[in-house]
This record gives sequence, C-alpha cells and structure tokens, in this order.
Amino acid sequence: MLQKVDKENNKDHETSMDLDKNNIIKVLFPTRCNDDLITSIYAFIKMFSGKISVDFLNILPPTENGPCMKKNIKNSMYDRAIAEKELYKFVKKLPKRENLFYNYRVAEGELSDIILNLSEEGNYNMIAIEAKEFCSHANNIIDVMKLLDSVGIPIIFFEWGKGDSEIHNYKDVEEVKV
Repeated sequence: MLQKVDKENNKDHETSMDLDKNNIIKVLFPTRCNDDLITSIYAFIKMFSGKISVDFLNILPPTENGPCMKKNIKNSMYDRAIAEKELYKFVKKLPKRENLFYNYRVAEGELSDIILNLSEEGNYNMIAIEAKEFCSHANNIIDVMKLLDSVGIPIIFFEWGKGDSEIHNYKDVEEVKV
C-alpha cells in the first residue's frame, strides 16, 4: 500500500510537469505598427523562454456619431480593413522563432477601455505596451492610474529610442524563465 501511494505521488508529479510544459505565455500588445519598434518588441519577447503567443492589437478611434449610421458603417469597415492590412504587414516583419506565435486583431474605441475589457476575459498573462504610445492614448494621469488599478494582470511598459537604448540590442538581453 505504501508503494501505491508513492506511485500515485509520482504520477501526480509527472502530470503537473506535463501541464507546465504546455503552458503558453499570452501577451496582448497594442501597437500602431511603427516599424521602429520591431527591434524593441523582439528584445522584449526574447526575454521569455517557452511558448509565447503575442496578440498585436491595432486600435482604431471610436466612430463619430455612432456606428449605426449608414455612412459610418461603410467607413468603419474600410478603416478596419486598412488597419488589418497594416497590422498583417507589420507582423510579417517580425523575426521568426520556434515556440513564438504572432496573432493580430483590430478593435475600435479607447485604449484603456479595450485593455480593461480584454484583460477581464482572462485570455492574457500580461499586456506589453510602448510607453510613448500609451501616453499618447491616455487623456490624463488619473485615467492612467484608474487603468493600472483596474487591470488584474501585469502591464509592462518599455521604451524605444534611436539605437541608444539598451533594449534595442536584443542579443544582450537575458532570458527570463517563467
């Protein structure tokens, strides 16, 4: 009977190890498809080991006068198609790596509302965003603080520069085991 318990413990331990191997880090990455960010994005992603799924999110401004007006529906669909095409081209420029998956999606509205809604769905482990881009979307510091307090997952800010930033040199970035 003692052996049976040991076998069960080993079996449970093996099962938990298998679950860890299948664990995928899911990152939401709002972007405006700025090619200057590619090196910084890859440097950020390279810090993690294991399977990583990155969902790039292109955010369109809210439709004026409501989305139900006939003219706005046509314009909105056209804008979404252009945003998807830009995002697709942007994602294709990113370096490939085994166990790294890129996805893309387009949303319409305010950045803080979209981030809050997507984080509440529970599909992501973290949100990564370039600090300058986030500040351009934020109206004031109170909105920023409300967002940081209300999102239940980590928001990682990073900065890019004209080659003088250390994060640009992604060969020197150490891997982080999660």
